Amino acid sequence: MVNFLALLVVVTPRVALVHLPSGSIQPQTAIDAAGTVHIVYFRGPAEAGNIYYSTIPSGASSMTAPVRVNSLPGTASAIGTVRSAQIAVGRGGRVFVAWNGLGPKASNGYPVAYEAFARSSASRDQFEPQRNLTTWAKGLDGGGTVAADQSGNVFVLWHALGGASDEAGAGVFLARSSDDGATFSREVRIDGEGDGACGCCGMRAADGLDGTLEVVYRGARNGTGRDSIELHGKADGTTFTSRVLDPWKLNACPMSTYSLYPSKFGMAAAWETGDHVYAGWLAPNGTISKKWTPPGQNQKHPTVALGSDGGMLLAWTVGTGWQRGGALAWSLVEKDAGGIESGRIDGAIDTWSLPSAVARPDGRFVIVY
Repeated sequence: MVNFLALLVVVTPRVALVHLPSGSIQPQTAIDAAGTVHIVYFRGPAEAGNIYYSTIPSGASSMTAPVRVNSLPGTASAIGTVRSAQIAVGRGGRVFVAWNGLGPKASNGYPVAYEAFARSSASRDQFEPQRNLTTWAKGLDGGGTVAADQSGNVFVLWHALGGASDEAGAGVFLARSSDDGATFSREVRIDGEGDGACGCCGMRAADGLDGTLEVVYRGARNGTGRDSIELHGKADGTTFTSRVLDPWKLNACPMSTYSLYPSKFGMAAAWETGDHVYAGWLAPNGTISKKWTPPGQNQKHPTVALGSDGGMLLAWTVGTGWQRGGALAWSLVEKDAGGIESGRIDGAIDTWSLPSAVARPDGRFVIVY
């Protein structure tokens, strides 16, 4: 019998680690005002498994029993790491999950991917039947994302070909709900003209806490401009501005992921360029404030969290790749100082997996891996 409960292991006074149940990968986390950590993760065959939801209640030391998110069994994929399900917590504590759904196989023998979505019941003890939010922007490859605010808005975004012939013409698409995920508008394209979208990369969206929506993804301008790009827009889903966060010239897909974390200090972002991960605060004018990168090589899949005192935790993988796991590493930096806590655990990251970090209201941090 599989034990679905993972123990909370204290690593330092301010950073704790939570290991997923055996055989589970790709955690993604969110935290609510009460300090409850909400977690989604993947379990099963990498090519066609299931997504589960669990929590670590405030003051608890272990994960609750899991609830399956996808109503159609075996219709989620973990291959490539970048397609992990994403989670958001909205008004009234309702949970929203988005992932790459797997439809019937096409003529090439591969299932056709679509942007899948499910929301929890008000009590979060079950999820409504999953929905396909793709109405016309087809050609989904890398992972989509979901964000929610406390006014009932839910945003589901993905990048796809949308009728283009290659990734240089691909774009970012947004489906928005204003009724807590009960219904969604038809998706609209919101990226900058000519930026493209890197097919096998993830993306991230977050509520800006001020009536705005932030999105980060990887472009594919002319097939070689693999820049990290920020889209800054309003919560009504209109008026998006496109800005390059970090340029990168590369004639290949790096299969990268992103992280965003809103707080009273502003929005933190984490991304990958070259062989390194980076973190910084997104300034209102689109610039990066106090951008930094930890020492080392072979860094991927960063996750960032901001504490109640402004401290920033950055965690990432080392040495992971196609069909290859690696190490977990992290560093905690005070708001106005250098690193104060750091660590590394070799072999902690399973194949196709990555870490996810949150900050609790008491100033402590949790890394789920």
